[in-house]
Amino acid sequence: MAENIRSYGLAGRVAATARMDVAKLTDLETAFAPGPVRDSVLAQFHKAAEDCVARGAEVVIPAVGVAMVLLFEAGVHETARGAPVLCGPLALMQQAQAAVKLKRAMGGRFTSRRSAFGQPPPAQIAELRRYFGAIYPGVRE
Repeated sequence: MAENIRSYGLAGRVAATARMDVAKLTDLETAFAPGPVRDSVLAQFHKAAEDCVARGAEVVIPAVGVAMVLLFEAGVHETARGAPVLCGPLALMQQAQAAVKLKRAMGGRFTSRRSAFGQPPPAQIAELRRYFGAIYPGVRE
């Protein structure tokens, strides 16, 4: 996560990070059902979130998609100190809706096709289609 934060140029905007001690990633899936695993995962999240808020975080952003959905499903939308807990899947959905609206408003052009967002070479598109079928229908080889 720290590397991603740096690569996105957001290091100066992050007040704190904390790590939960989840023994197995499958515990996150198990935590969707009531019981001791759920209680443990939620308690660990609350502890980590409160630690970040105590160090200056204004918003808590869980780092794992499954955890984000678990927290949302469990009704965790803010910390005990009142800092919002971002639900990544909902935020992503809102971004997708905004992208569709922008694309329509901009006459079909939304994504830059230069530099980092340049289209893959035709041979790579052909290879992807051989393996995955008719993907990227708007991209010509």
